[in-house]
Parts: sequence; C-alpha cells; structure tokens
Amino acid sequence: MSDWRKFLGKKERVVAAWLGGARVRLRDREVRLADRPAAHGFWAFEVEGRNAKLVSSSGERADADFTGLQKVRGVLVGDVLFAMGAPPERVELLPDDEPAMFASCTCFRWHDGSLIFGELDFEGEAEELARAALAERRGFEWEKGIPANLRAAFAWAIIKRVARERDVPCSPREAWPYASEIAEGGDTAASAILDKLEELRHGRRIVVAGGAAIRLGAVLDRARRGDETIANAEERAYEAIAVAGGRVSSVRQLQRGQVLEVDFQFRGERFITMVNAITLQVMDAGICLVDHGDGHAGDRDLTLESLPSAIKEAMDLGVLVITRR
Repeated sequence: MSDWRKFLGKKERVVAAWLGGARVRLRDREVRLADRPAAHGFWAFEVEGRNAKLVSSSGERADADFTGLQKVRGVLVGDVLFAMGAPPERVELLPDDEPAMFASCTCFRWHDGSLIFGELDFEGEAEELARAALAERRGFEWEKGIPANLRAAFAWAIIKRVARERDVPCSPREAWPYASEIAEGGDTAASAILDKLEELRHGRRIVVAGGAAIRLGAVLDRARRGDETIANAEERAYEAIAVAGGRVSSVRQLQRGQVLEVDFQFRGERFITMVNAITLQVMDAGICLVDHGDGHAGDRDLTLESLPSAIKEAMDLGVLVITRR
C-alpha cells in the first residue's frame, strides 16, 4: 500500500481513466475528485496528495501511461469481452464506432481492475463462421475447432438476441454457465435457459440449484466500523466495495438519506443493491438470495462488505440470478 503522505504538497498533472464515482485510480494511489468529469473517458487531473482536480475538458488516450498494465485478449460482443479461460467482462471506453460482432481485440487491465479497450486484432476464419451462424440463427453443433471463448461469445450473442425479442432481462454472467448448451442448441436452447432464469428470478429461489448452495454463513465477515453517520455513508460504501475488489459507479441517497442505492461493478458485472446508510446492512441485494429449502431471505444476513463474497460464490457455482437492473 502506498504511503500517501509522501505526496503532500506535490502537484502533478496526470491523464487517467475516469469510469464514474467520486474517485479515480492512478498507478500508485486512489484520489478523491473535487469535481466529476462530464462523461467516462480519459481526463487530465491536477493531483495533490489524495485529492485531484479536473484541469482540462478532455484527456488524450495517448497521454495515459499504459506501461506495465496487463493485456487481456479476447472477442467482443458489444461491450462484453470473452477471453480464454475467463468469465465474460464488460469493457470500458470503447471506440466511437462499435467493433464488429465477435471482433478480436486487446484490452488493458486498468489500475482499479477495470478493462479498458486497447486495439482491434487480426481475425481468423472462426469469427466469420460465428457471424454467419448467428445470422442464420443456427447453433455450432456441427462446427469443430471453435475456440472456447468464441463459443461463449456466440452463446451470449444468441441469448442476448432472444432475450431482447422476448423482453426478458439477462446478463452475460447469468448466461455464461450455459454457454455450451446455448452455442450448440441455438435459439431453442437460449429460450429454455431464459425460462429457467425467469422461474428462479420471480420465484426468488436460488440458494440451492442443482445441489449447489451459497453458504451465507461463510460469507458473513462484518467489519467493525466506527463513527458511522449518514454524512460519511457514501465514503464508507465506496471503501466497502473497493476492499472487496469492486468499483462503485454511483451512490444515491433515498428516504432522506437513511437508505443508499449502490451501483457497482464486480468481476465484470453490474449490480445495484440497497443498504442501510448507517450499518451498511443489505436490504435488497439485487440478486436472488432465498434458500430453496426453508424460504429464508438471506439479503439482510449480509452487509455491503460481505455481499461481494456472496456474489462471487454465486458466480463460481453458476447460480447467479440478478433481480435489480
């Protein structure tokens, strides 16, 4: 962890990616913003200590320092990247012209863990084959040699289209556990998966699915907090999500500040949760957390600090169902 005290009194101009929220992550520290930029993008900041001030109307991507950042390669479906051996993840700061379906690209892992678009890569025959199959509304059941990440991207493109046609919500992480089934079965398989997700979503039964259970007791790690007030609730919400490896996009006060609506990114997916402003106890997790066996709603067993652990376990078990969007 950087000792921010060594930066006191030192001012510097830094071009960094701002992706929402009251903070921006630099290479060596996270700083608070006096004013938020008008839109997500690269912006120039004057940084002093742990505070930053916007100093220009825009920043140039070329002026940002990408040295040492991890490169992540995969294929795109809209703003979602499918990399080999990894779950789908949303990409920030895409070019003005949206890349073609299943475009191969290289992204960079920014200092806060977000994926930033880098550049398009050369493609092979597999991407064109996937585009043709998608246009013809057929699956990949007869195709051989298709990379696993392209199959997953193809599956997401199918179920995304079917979900839009049926006006049924679905996210990449919800569909990902069923990628092979959808890629082979096409629209028919996608429609069946949407039916399954809708049953879980409206029935609010997700702790037990296929024998797998989210162990709520194992994710209750309530950190002791001092001086908990409504005034510092937003700051504590940012810290709680950041410690868990997530990134807060926005915090909205409800019920005269007694309740916070926290919109955050975690492991490449967006979540919206409602918490008590004083205790940060979860009121509505934004995901299904009701025990299939006894009907117990587990939302209030969690705090904002422990919620990401429950989300991670749901993702790992392939039982994630999102209820707030």
